[in-house]
Amino acid sequence: VHALSRRLDFGDDRALKVPVGAATVLECRGETYAHCYVARTFAGARPAPLALVATARQFSSFILVLGTLSAADEFEPAHAIVVKNKDEVLVPLGLDPLPAPKAFRDAIESLSEEQQTFCKAFRQMQLASSLFGILVVQVKPQVEAVLNLPPGALTKEIQLTADLMDYFLKYHVPTDLLSYDGDAAAAADEKVAAVRDHAAKIKATIDEAQKRDIEEKKRQAAAAVLDSVAAYEEDDNDEEECWGATPGGDANDMLESISTAGAAFGATSMKRGGGGGGGGRGGAMRRKSAPTRGMPMAKGRAAPQMAYDAERKLAATQMRVRGISASRPRRRR
Repeated sequence: VHALSRRLDFGDDRALKVPVGAATVLECRGETYAHCYVARTFAGARPAPLALVATARQFSSFILVLGTLSAADEFEPAHAIVVKNKDEVLVPLGLDPLPAPKAFRDAIESLSEEQQTFCKAFRQMQLASSLFGILVVQVKPQVEAVLNLPPGALTKEIQLTADLMDYFLKYHVPTDLLSYDGDAAAAADEKVAAVRDHAAKIKATIDEAQKRDIEEKKRQAAAAVLDSVAAYEEDDNDEEECWGATPGGDANDMLESISTAGAAFGATSMKRGGGGGGGGRGGAMRRKSAPTRGMPMAKGRAAPQMAYDAERKLAATQMRVRGISASRPRRRR
């Protein structure tokens, strides 16, 4: 969008107060700019939506603070974010247009005196917090200040600056553990070397904590594997009991017994079914005269079909038993 911009010069003595807590107030000094944007609409339509886009260059970072101006020298923060290393932040801005003074007077003209007083007070409250403000705080100069380093000492210390940012943002390390506390008249290189030594000690502590954490997770994973193996062995024993395995046998012995029983059952069925064209009727007559207990009556050539079904069930049982024998190691007694 096209906006009007103007730089405001308040001097070095004037500071912008930023309250961040009940007992903490920051004082910011720097360049101040005022921007104006005119949104023209017709027939009561809302203005087009706007968005704030913030980008950072590589190896650079800043804090973007959004809020309102409650006074000429006071900034009320509402949201803040750290933008660093080619980050791009897109913040949609919700605009709520306020009526012009003439339109406001025409709207409350027909109201009572008490209602007009209330509407005027509400409008004053809206206008008091309607000035949107953006505060940009450079991170590297502030880090140099809290670490007791001279300005520009971390300009070429890219890796050290990145490590310090990780310690502050990710691990919440206090600045007192990293700041320089030696002779104030020392050279800048000595101060940077002292801060680097403090950072190396913090890094060693963090690496040791991460190593202990990894070892603990490995122990937990090994214990989980042992628990799963024990549960598998219990299920295996239950499965052997269901299959009726003998104490000294295994799946192969059970397979041989099933095969022998199946062969005997098939031979008996074929013998009862008879052979040739007329044997089926004689077999049926024998069953009718002396039926087997627990078995249904069969007619004609039903006995060969029963033998065929029994052979199919036997083959399926053998395949299942072979799979169990292959997946489970043979036990030694």
